[in-house]
Amino acid sequence: MNISLKLRLSIMHLMLLALLLTIFSYGIFITNKKFLIDTTAIRLRAQAKPVIESWMSVPNSIFPFDKVKLDQFALDLSSRDTKALILDNSGNILSWGNHLITEPLSVLPDKFYYSISLSGENEVTYIAKEKSGIFLVVLIPLRGAPASHKILGLVQLSTPLSGVYEILDRQKLMLKLGIIILLISGAAAGYWITWLSLKDLTSMVKVCNTIAEGDLDLRIDLPKRKDEIGQVANAFDNMISRIEELFTAQNRFIANAAHELRTPMTSLQGSLEVLMRGAQ
Repeated sequence: MNISLKLRLSIMHLMLLALLLTIFSYGIFITNKKFLIDTTAIRLRAQAKPVIESWMSVPNSIFPFDKVKLDQFALDLSSRDTKALILDNSGNILSWGNHLITEPLSVLPDKFYYSISLSGENEVTYIAKEKSGIFLVVLIPLRGAPASHKILGLVQLSTPLSGVYEILDRQKLMLKLGIIILLISGAAAGYWITWLSLKDLTSMVKVCNTIAEGDLDLRIDLPKRKDEIGQVANAFDNMISRIEELFTAQNRFIANAAHELRTPMTSLQGSLEVLMRGAQ
């Protein structure tokens, strides 16, 4: 494939830059996504904690289960963008924080996660994908006392992540635009740096072609370059100097040999002429 070294180096530089930018952007995106989701989970816990402590501090306020009180408890835990479910220790729904009974539940309990929470985990957080959207779900165990190991039930808080994903979509778009701009800038800068680095190499080719035509007095002469190109240029100049010395010595030898052979040949020619005249 007849592609110049300059272009090959520029393409390699562009591919490496694209790979690094992609990895870096992906890392930023994942880190920011985790931060936004963790922040949302912290907000849900912070909103629910005083409500749970207030209700659980009153003996027999909820347990044994009182449907009216459980409904009020669930409503207190709910807000405009947060739905609360009260589950027993078997995962059954006891109450939900809907303002109307006809309102659909946002996220149904997941047996796998509430079994983990019932096994002793203080809090369990996970993301649920429903037909109505993507939700962040937080499960908080309800204990009879703060230090008690007995779990009486669970509070499930769920909130839609549509706002978080809107932010992430905007960030994704900005990262893509940033990658495109940086790739264009990087390609231009990479091509210029490559051209600057290989400029002397192009001059070397021109000098070599001129020397090949017979001009052995010409030299590349790159004393300021100490890199590999400078070393090649210096080695080439030394080689041409040596070749020129050999040609000079060869020409001198030929000239001396011709001079040394000219005198005996002249004498021999004179002797032959004398012999030829004597024979006549």
